[in-house]
This record gives sequence, structure tokens and C-alpha cells, in this order.
Amino acid sequence: MVEFIDGINQDGKITNISIENTQLYSSNDVFCTPPYNISAVAYDKNTVMLSWVRDACVNQTDIWLYVYYKDITSSNSTWEWRGLDSSKQWGLLPDLITSHKYKAYMLTALSIGNGLPSTVFYFETSPFPPERPPPYAYTFSPSSTEIYIEWTDIPEEYQNGPILGYKIKYKIYINSESFQMVEAQFGFNAFTIKNLRPFTLYLVEVYGYNVNGDGPAQYSMCKTVEGVPSIPVPKFVVNDMQSISWWSVSWGPIPSEYVNGILLGYQLVYYLSYQSGVEISGEKTKITLVFDIYTRYYKQRNLLNYAIYSVSVAGFTATGSGPAPEYQARTCKCAELLYANIYIKNPFTSLDADLTPSGFFIKLLQDTVVQSCGSCKGYNSSKLYFTQSKYGDDPVKSSELDLKNAINKDVDLSFPIYGVNGREVAPDSKFSVLVVSPGIAMVVRNENTINQVIKQMVLGVLNVWPVLLISYAIAFIFGIFIWFSDQFSNPSQFSKGSSLRGPMSGFWFTFVTMTTIGYGDLSPRSVLARTFAMVWFLTGLILNGLIIAFIVTKLTVFSSNSEYMLYNTKVAVLDNSFENKLAIISNADVSKDIRYTNISSMLEDLHNKVVDIVYIDVISLLDY
Repeated sequence: MVEFIDGINQDGKITNISIENTQLYSSNDVFCTPPYNISAVAYDKNTVMLSWVRDACVNQTDIWLYVYYKDITSSNSTWEWRGLDSSKQWGLLPDLITSHKYKAYMLTALSIGNGLPSTVFYFETSPFPPERPPPYAYTFSPSSTEIYIEWTDIPEEYQNGPILGYKIKYKIYINSESFQMVEAQFGFNAFTIKNLRPFTLYLVEVYGYNVNGDGPAQYSMCKTVEGVPSIPVPKFVVNDMQSISWWSVSWGPIPSEYVNGILLGYQLVYYLSYQSGVEISGEKTKITLVFDIYTRYYKQRNLLNYAIYSVSVAGFTATGSGPAPEYQARTCKCAELLYANIYIKNPFTSLDADLTPSGFFIKLLQDTVVQSCGSCKGYNSSKLYFTQSKYGDDPVKSSELDLKNAINKDVDLSFPIYGVNGREVAPDSKFSVLVVSPGIAMVVRNENTINQVIKQMVLGVLNVWPVLLISYAIAFIFGIFIWFSDQFSNPSQFSKGSSLRGPMSGFWFTFVTMTTIGYGDLSPRSVLARTFAMVWFLTGLILNGLIIAFIVTKLTVFSSNSEYMLYNTKVAVLDNSFENKLAIISNADVSKDIRYTNISSMLEDLHNKVVDIVYIDVISLLDY
């Protein structure tokens, strides 16, 4: 009946009421008016207090009060009823849903049936936040700075209204710091908390909220996984430029709050980046050393001199290594004490009266070493010794071969040595050019005295007699032709009919006109004679030029230097020298019995005609 009346009250007319095929029985009339002035006040979150006014029923003692109510917030709710004490004017209606709206009717009932319902009234339970936490929350750490949390929804009966979302609070466990709060995206039951400290235990709470506030929280404990140290090793110190072969490094411990895990040790990495001032190109070979957590000092030995190494040290955990900035560690250019072997060879090296090596180049090399090697923290400057060796051997060698054979790791410099720039003169050595040689000289005897020079010149001129003879013969022939053709036209100058005086007059004419036009005492008159004379003028010039050319050639050959060949020639060279090798390669006759150790003895044998050539470097002859 209440449902029918509610439908009529709602629509204002009888319409759209579902009528079932049900047998209904009417009761006797109940002459009790329904309660009125009904009010509903929230008593607690699930209970309201109803109050009303009711008129008394005449001659009736067994009276009951009923309230019919329906949840209009939920679309699928049905009508419910509950009895109330008729002797009172108030009563409690429990077991309602928090923050829901209801509509209700009250009526009076007797033993014979129910009376008419009251006017419809509405009430709403008090708003409350969710009363239960999410029933399940799961957390884990996907990385060293993140925690993932996932939870289930609060059951509807404990939501106390629509859930607007979920909030997550977190803090470091056992820490005085306050909670930090984040809110999950609406409709999602999972969230990833970021920017956390690695290897740290966190307290994480998740709770739902509605328009009335936050509900209780479900908590979980989670520890972020191990990370790598977040800072480089502190107090990193490079101790370098103390030696040519070592440097050392030291560092302090990483504070525990920056380890981000369990510190397993330290990792040192170094590689060669520069050598002799030149950057190493290509892929670099890196050397890695691992130390325990208590080792914070390392000294690297057996390094290259004049080198720059890149060095870095990082703490590491099981996850990996922390940041490791690179530092430079340098070695000195040269050792403090340098030892040289020398070979006495002027003008490069010489010996003083006390047999001490001396000379311009000795001083030059010592000054060069000081300037080139520079200073080092371990010592002021390097010193180059020519008077002593590292292990007491005599640094002065008897020959260049001995000097080369003495090259080893204990000898820093050997001088002088002939060679080609960039080519090794001994294993594991480097040849550097100090002085460029202008070449190798061949010294020969000078056998041309002044008398011999004059004699040679005279003989050279006289050796052209065949040319002179031919020239005079041609002149005589032309003289005969000119006499014969002009004796009839000019008998006074060219004797007519005289077979002796005539040809002689013609020869005189051709002789004096060989280089000039003659003296004018004879001159052809006939055309034929003049024609022969013109031909002769030209021929004379040619013959005269040939004679002069032959004389000049003889004098030039005599005055020019002779070409000397090493092939099959007796040659004197310094023993085991560069010239010695070159002379042998040129198939010179180098004596195996005589071994020259100085230039003076070679020049003496050249003067005494023991050898024909002295083969020696040009610079070595500067003092001779």
C-alpha cells in the first residue's frame, strides 16, 4: 500500500503503477490519524532520530507505530520498515548508510490493520569519511630511487560516500621528518613514488578519501634497492711530477649517507693520454685496479717519462660505480741524473789535458738537457754526466762502433753518432739530428807544382799542331789559286810565270788575311781572284776559330779538377765509421790491416802515398 501511495504522491495521479496479479484482502477501518510534524535528525553516521506528534486513538490500547523508508541514493534499493514505540514521541532508526538520502512514511497500526500513512518526509544520514582503509596494499622497489605501491578499493559499505581518490604518504622509517604526500590519478589503484633515497627503508601509507575527508590508512614498509654512490670520492689528491716513472693518488672515504648501498671498495682507472707532449690518438688502453674499502692510497710505478696520465677513482657497490671525475697525473721529462757515452772526435768532442771530455758540444748538450728537461717537484733540474757512468764503466769509447755497442737502457745519450733521422742505430734507441753533415769529402794529394803547371800549359798549346798544319796547308792551296788567277791581271804583285815567287806571294796573302784584312801590300785585281779571296776570308775565320777552340779546350781540361773514384782505389777511413761502411759499399780498396783511429794518421799516409784518398766527413776536417 505504501508503494502505491508513494507512486501517487510522486506523480500526482494514478499512472505507471505496476499491478501484479496478487490476492489482496482489505482490513477493518482503523480510525487513527497518522503522525504529523515529523522531523529527522542525525544521531550518528548510521542512525537518525525521528520525532513526531500523534493524536490519540479513541478506545484503543494496542497501538503500534511503523516507519517505512527507502534509500533514494541507491537506484536499486527497496522499501524497508521498522516498528517504533507508540508510547513515545521519538525513536531511533538505525542501520542506515552514511551520507545517503532517504524518503519515509509513518503510520499507526492496530491489531485489525494499518492506518493511513503520513505525509512523505525526507532525511539524510550524516556525512562521514571512509571508515576502512584499502584492505590490501603491496609495495616493491623497481629501482634505487622508486617505490611502486598497488592497493585494492575500499569496500562500498565502508566508503561512506563516493571515493574521490587515494592519497599516498611516505617518509623514511625511524626519521623525524614529516610525511610527504602524493595523490594517485583518479581511477588508478597504483602509483610509483620517485626521487627517493637509495637503499633506504620507507614507511608508505595509502588511504581513500571522499567529500567528507580522509579515511584510515593501510601502511606498508619498503626498502629501495641498492644504488651507486652519488658523489665522487672526497679529498682526492694527485702527487705527481716527482719522478720519471711513478705518481701516486690518495682519497678520503665516501660518507655513508652518499654510498646508497653497501660499499664494496674503490675502483681506480688510468690510461695514457699524452706522450712527449703529443696527444694519444685512437682508442686508449685503460687499466682498472680494484681496492677494498680500507685502501685509499695507491702508487703506480714503471710509467713512461714525459707523459700525462688520466686518473679517476670511484666507489662502487653491487649495483655499479659512482661518479668518477678524471684528473691528470704527470711524470717528469727526464731523470735527475743522466749519463752519456762519448766518442772523441773533433770538432765534436775532445779531451783536456787531464783527459776530461770537453768541447763546445759537450757544454751545448748539458745546457740543452737543463732547458729541455725543465724542473721537477722531486728535484730542481736534471744533470748530464760525460765523466761517469751509472755503474762505473768508462764513458769514453774508442770508436763509433764501441759507442753504438754500448747503447743500452742505462745510457741516456751517446754522442757523436752518424746516422739518418728517424732510423734506429741500436735496438730500442732513437736517433736525433743535432748537426746536419754537409757531406763526405775525398782528400787527395796535390801534385801540381808551378813548374808542372807551366809545362802542362805549354804542352797543351803545342798539342794543337795538327790543326795548325791543316790550317796552313789550306791557306797555301788558296794562295796558289789566288796567284794563278791574278798573275796576268796583276803581275807586279803576283809574279807572272814564276813558279816559286808566285805561290809564295799567294801564301803570304792568305796568311795575313786569315784573321784580318791584310796589310794592303797585296790585293787581287781579277774577278776570279777576288772571288777566291772572299771565300778565303770566311774559311780563315773558321780555321782560326778551330785553332782557338782546341787551345781553350786543352787549357780547360788541364785546369779542371780530376774526377776521383772510390772503386778499386786505396782509401783511408776511420775504423768502424759511417764513411768506412760507405767506402766498402762503393767497392773501395779499404785496408783490413791498417785501422785508423784519427785523421792525422790518415793524412800522413796520404802524403806518403800509402793511400790515394782519405774519405772523411767534411765537419771533421774543420781543424785541418
